[in-house]
This record gives sequence, structure tokens and C-alpha cells, in this order.
Amino acid sequence: MEDGSAYVRGASDIFGQDVVDAAGLIDLGGHNPPDLEAVAAAAPDLIMIRGYQSEALEQLSAIAPTVVVPDNMPYLEHLAWLADVAGVTESYDERLDRYRARLAKAREAIGDPSAITLSRFDLWEDGLWFYPNWGAVDQVIDDLGFARPAIQAEATENIFGLSVERLPDFDGDILIASRAPRFGQSIPMLTDQWDTVAPFWRDLSAVKEGELYWYERDVWVGYSFASLDNVLDGLTLIAAGRDFD
Repeated sequence: MEDGSAYVRGASDIFGQDVVDAAGLIDLGGHNPPDLEAVAAAAPDLIMIRGYQSEALEQLSAIAPTVVVPDNMPYLEHLAWLADVAGVTESYDERLDRYRARLAKAREAIGDPSAITLSRFDLWEDGLWFYPNWGAVDQVIDDLGFARPAIQAEATENIFGLSVERLPDFDGDILIASRAPRFGQSIPMLTDQWDTVAPFWRDLSAVKEGELYWYERDVWVGYSFASLDNVLDGLTLIAAGRDFD
């Protein structure tokens, strides 16, 4: 960032900038390809890379044990894999047990989540978009057992730029939409944009009933138990004890 601090997308939003600053992160330069000299100078105990960086695997492995993070793993399997590689499996198991206990309490507070259709609703200049299995938010929606609109329940691939004429397919009892404050996305800015692109978004039944809620994207989509807790708290708050019949 301009002040010299290290902003880490997701981590800075989920855990707070103070935590990131205290972690003593080192700038390793570009990531594609990795800056091998910078990595070596950091003297890491473990290196994790993504699949697109695999061409550097042999060189990085000469610096420290290097593993390739698998793509598109189920959410909790992804966290379990990271915990195993980092040697903190016991901590993962404890956090998972706590999360499952919180899920049970949330279901009890909500009543019957399967009787509530919860829809993720995002609209941009080029149309509607929907990513299935999108981080913590989708994990919690599925774990709680909410119903979804058919277009979302049946999606297996990312949807980009879907015609805004399909907007009614995204209606539900509760709508949640994402915003990214780090990128200047305020609620008034987004709703003004929606009014320009598809003013009939205001005709959705959930919008008319005041059931559109906003969540911070980098927090609710994060891969961490903190993100799961944030989503669980938020969805419990807006759905607990509600009757949409």
C-alpha cells in the first residue's frame, strides 16, 4: 500500500490489518513466475504454490519443501489439506468440531432452513454472475440446509454475464448481495449501477419485502474458520425465527 504496509486481500479484511502487520510479512515480488532470489533470501521452512506456478517447482524445492495447492477442492477438504501440510491438524479438528456445534445451534434458532429459499444475487455492468461453491458463504448456506433458486442449485460452472432478463430466476425469500469496499463498492454505488443496468431488480419479491441484505465479499468468501463464523453469524441473524410461508 502507499503507506508501506502490506495489504493482503482477504486476510487484512478477515483478521484485521493489525494482525497482518504483526505477522511480519515479506514482499517476495511477483508471483508468476516467483522471484526465486527473494524466496531463497526469506529462508522459508515450507513453500506453497498454485498449479500455474508449477514450472518453478523443481527450483523452489531446492530452497525448501514445496507443495502445490490443489485446485477446486471442496471447502473443508481444502482447509484440512492446508492444516495437514502446515502440521496443525489438531487445531483444524478442534475448529471443525466448534463449527459443527455452532451449525447445530444455528439450525435450531432458524427452525427449518430448507423451508427458506436463500439466493445470492450479484449484478454487474455486463449482467448477472454466479459462482457455485463460492468460499465460506456457500459452505455455510449448504451446511445449514437452505433451499436455493433452481438456477443456483443446478449450477456446476461459473456463470458470467448472464442476461439481466433472467433476474427473476434469482428471486427468493432472502437475497444476499456482495460488496467489495476495498474496491470502492458502496451499497449506494452498486444500487445506482443496478438501476441503470436493470431497474426492474426492484421488482423482485424479496426486494419489495425488504429482504435484500449485503455482505462484505472478501470476508464472507474467505477460506478460514473466521469467515465461516462470520457467515454463520450473519445468516443466523437474518433468518432466525422467520416464517416465509
